[in-house]
Amino acid sequence: MESALLPDELLENIILEAWSSLLSNNDRIELMTSFLLVNSTWKALFTRISFKDVHIPSPSYLARYMAALAGYPPLILDGQSPPHKICQSITIKIPPAITIGSNKEYDDRQENPMGETLSNLLYYLDGIIDVPNLRTLRIEYENMGFDDIFDCWRFAHFPAPITNLEISFSFDRDTSALGDVLRVIHQSHEHPPLEEIEVEAYSLRNIKRLSVSGASDAFVADITACCPNAECVSIWCPTI
Repeated sequence: MESALLPDELLENIILEAWSSLLSNNDRIELMTSFLLVNSTWKALFTRISFKDVHIPSPSYLARYMAALAGYPPLILDGQSPPHKICQSITIKIPPAITIGSNKEYDDRQENPMGETLSNLLYYLDGIIDVPNLRTLRIEYENMGFDDIFDCWRFAHFPAPITNLEISFSFDRDTSALGDVLRVIHQSHEHPPLEEIEVEAYSLRNIKRLSVSGASDAFVADITACCPNAECVSIWCPTI
């Protein structure tokens, strides 16, 4: 059915509210698939919203999104600018490579598909594909330690247009105690401060706004050192 029972403005608010919700990667993939199948009006509104505030829920979606940014296939968004000019923010959620509580030993340093997706995303956007209006990068770690960004050199490539960096670490009800332990371990003996040469290598000089949530004190110290030109820094760390 193509005729909308609700005005486009209300439909757009409904879609935006759903798209802005906190969802797992699997739930977001399901939402994306469902929204594209409702009708042509819903599809057009959702496409515009999802290309403005982008979420990358899987490695395979990154490949499709990069193709869309490059114009393959070309997308017509009701007279709007093409996808690479619409994008203002990108969010990527990174869970551990294995499920906490499985019969495998927990190790947040093993190869992580979504962590690699973050690296690939930044590589593509750092000079290969131009996204001139991208300003915000959100990285949401779930049930993981605090070493992924630095140990895996996730910011070896970093797009110059990004001026707002938001990094969060969260633990669900079953792993909240694990989060407390990881913060203590990371702070007390496992994580030495970055050397001056490392800070320079990781330097994010274009970052003007930095937000960090749920991290260890050691991670906060390192990431703030890497953003020497940040004008606004927001830190939230849980009390252990």
